[in-house]
Amino acid sequence: ALIHFFVGSIEVSIPVLAASLSDSLSGSTYSPSILIGFFQGAFGFGAFIVSFLLSHIPFCGRELTFLFGSICSASLMLIFIPAVSSILPLARFFYIVMFFVLGGSIIIAGNAYRTIIQRSTPSQYLGRVFAISGSIGNGSFPFSMLIYGFLFENNPFQPVLIYTGLALLVSTVLSFILLIGVQHGNRGRKTSSITEEA
Repeated sequence: ALIHFFVGSIEVSIPVLAASLSDSLSGSTYSPSILIGFFQGAFGFGAFIVSFLLSHIPFCGRELTFLFGSICSASLMLIFIPAVSSILPLARFFYIVMFFVLGGSIIIAGNAYRTIIQRSTPSQYLGRVFAISGSIGNGSFPFSMLIYGFLFENNPFQPVLIYTGLALLVSTVLSFILLIGVQHGNRGRKTSSITEEA
């Protein structure tokens, strides 16, 4: 649900960013519609290339690393995109690269998340778990677009995206630290129980 929610923010931010850059490029042939095409194309191409690479790169046993790493990467892109738009509004190449990385990061996070569910859920419950997860994720997408549409309408897009990226980054790091702590605690309890049995 979290991934879908922030993908919604990206989808809403693309036309806003394109309109802002088009205003900065007065006299340029780059209209908002052309810039939207560039950004959407980079986002989709990043997702396609990374999907192809993932089909040849097994990450069995490293799902959590890929999941949290890709979400951190996506959150950094959400911070860098508005920052670059303020500092280098004419650097279109940087935006294309960042949207490429953003698209790839979303694909890695989605694949790692589904792999984790598949490995940690009994086979007889997989269908129900994936159905519930998919319903929640798909339901959060239009909700996200509605919220961010309102935010972008009433605020400059730069601080909205920066705060979104920071919130996502902090929550991801904290979740990773808590999860590592839980895993170490579980290992410690297993070791203690084995020692007591011996």
